[in-house]
Amino acid sequence: VMPVRGLFDALNFYGFSALVRMLPEVTAENLDDYQTCDSHTPPAPGIVLVLGAGNVSSIPIIDALTKMFHEGQVVLLKMNPVNAYLGPIFERALSPLIAEGYLRIIDGGGDVGAAAIAQEQVRSIHITGSIDTHDAIVWGPTSAERDRRKRENRPLLAKPITSELGNVSPWIVVPGQYTRRQLRFQAENIAASITSNASFNCVATKLIVTSRNWPDRERFLDFVQEILNRTPQRQAYYPGAAERFRRFATDNALGTASETSQSSSIATTLPWTLRRDINPRKSPHLLREESFVCVCAETSLDAATPLEFLREAVDFVNNEVWGTLCVALTIPSGFHRVTECKPVSYTHLRAHETT
Repeated sequence: VMPVRGLFDALNFYGFSALVRMLPEVTAENLDDYQTCDSHTPPAPGIVLVLGAGNVSSIPIIDALTKMFHEGQVVLLKMNPVNAYLGPIFERALSPLIAEGYLRIIDGGGDVGAAAIAQEQVRSIHITGSIDTHDAIVWGPTSAERDRRKRENRPLLAKPITSELGNVSPWIVVPGQYTRRQLRFQAENIAASITSNASFNCVATKLIVTSRNWPDRERFLDFVQEILNRTPQRQAYYPGAAERFRRFATDNALGTASETSQSSSIATTLPWTLRRDINPRKSPHLLREESFVCVCAETSLDAATPLEFLREAVDFVNNEVWGTLCVALTIPSGFHRVTECKPVSYTHLRAHETT
């Protein structure tokens, strides 16, 4: 199992230094005894295959370091084709770990990933990606096979797998008394969540949940739209973005899209799109499928009071909205002081349910 000082060696190799403050009883001699991963415990057998994410460049390294430092495993990291260019950079940065045999980095398409999964030395797998990729690995390559195996509870994959598979990330806005400055600040937060990394984030806001009876609802959404309108469009670099945009955006939004390559189906840019007052029954895919593109929907719930709205919103996002990765909550400053709020169990939001 790799000691923490191995990471310091990697830092020193490139001229960086680190100052670590420990409790008085922790010394250089007994440091190993205080590590999260006990250096005296034999490592987990075999290799863990990390199938790296293609959107955020830090995720593959974070996943690999988690497996090495927290779980004491040797890692084979497969880069996603979208950001495979980072492989050589990661190899240079983590060369001391590679030299000691804790890490190897490869790249390639799905065929390379399938070959790695099939290797006997690979004992477990971690994937950060789409539910479709996960299901193809665990249940089979075709929808018919996946459906059959799920009914029979007979997965194709016989190895342990951990997964982070995205989310239709909701943002609940509890009604109440907000100043204009507070409304605009919260609108800026939501707009930033939508536009960060061109919206190719599994935690990017994809659904805003408001109260239909909130007097400031339209003004708040106007603020969000205004901020989106003056935010420059960004390159839609992630594969399949143009097709997903056509499916999840409105016809009017489609008319404002930048030129799209017919051969590659990759748009140079796509417009930030806010779909207001959607009907979940008429557009269920906006709640049940992660678009992974720059489209955010808004829907409202009927509720007589802010507390009633919060209870309904919690049930709504848990039961009607796909995924349990994250949720965001905006609450007016005086809401927590209302005595009738005490029965609400915020743990029901499942905000931290993630592998």
